[in-house]
Amino acid sequence: MDRTTIAMKIRRQLGVLLPEVAVEHLADEANLRDLASFDSLTVLQLMVWLEGEFDIEIADDELTVERFDAIAKITDFVLLGRDRAGSTVGQP
Repeated sequence: MDRTTIAMKIRRQLGVLLPEVAVEHLADEANLRDLASFDSLTVLQLMVWLEGEFDIEIADDELTVERFDAIAKITDFVLLGRDRAGSTVGQP
């Protein structure tokens, strides 16, 4: 799975978690913490979804809002997690 596909899936899930936000218009680098509805519950829901969707594990020391406050950062984290798990970016 390539970077663009991962970012698209993350954006789609953010649209589910934040239905009042036009996430399709957010830049990948936009700070999600600037959105009033992006709170700790949203971050938790997003992390659970990421683990299931991309078959990655998020360690306790990685549970920081700063890692998950932009689509680009989340995408980087997923790519790193897949690499650590032995997956390759080219695999589904």
